[in-house]
Amino acid sequence: MVFLFDLGHDFTSEIGFRYLRHNVTSSMEYNSAALSVNDAEQIYFGIDFTF
Repeated sequence: MVFLFDLGHDFTSEIGFRYLRHNVTSSMEYNSAALSVNDAEQIYFGIDFTF
């Protein structure tokens, strides 16, 4: 999901949300705890300048 905003002649901005689903496990152990990742979420914001 992405929202774009026009801030004038030379500037635009965007805000978005990413959801990544995956199953990653590692055979390495750290302090007797196995490592695993099931999903990741990100919220991002950007400002673009064009010339």
